[in-house]
Amino acid sequence: MSHISHQDWDPVHIKGTNPVIGGKPKKKKYIASEETKLENKIDNDTFELPKSNITLQKAIQQGRLKEKLSQVALAQKLNMKASDINNFENGKQVPSNRIIARLETILKTKLPRIKK
Repeated sequence: MSHISHQDWDPVHIKGTNPVIGGKPKKKKYIASEETKLENKIDNDTFELPKSNITLQKAIQQGRLKEKLSQVALAQKLNMKASDINNFENGKQVPSNRIIARLETILKTKLPRIKK
């Protein structure tokens, strides 16, 4: 027993959670990412797809016809598929604001933007 006689076996009490500081833990701020927000909307059934504006659909079609472009020719200028242009004009697909800006340049007209 002589080899453990130098040991201190008294219990040690530490106040707080951080033994160095001895304070209470700070609450961490939780910042939800866009993915988390989207997942919550899907889980709560509050998620809605952006809806195409009828004026946008008509403006794309009228601008294309004014420039005498087919859907295929417009799609080639945008480096997209012709089916995408068809879907934009039919309201089955909503173009991003970046694509709308490119359409404005090619069609030489101002198009309505989709609100986020």
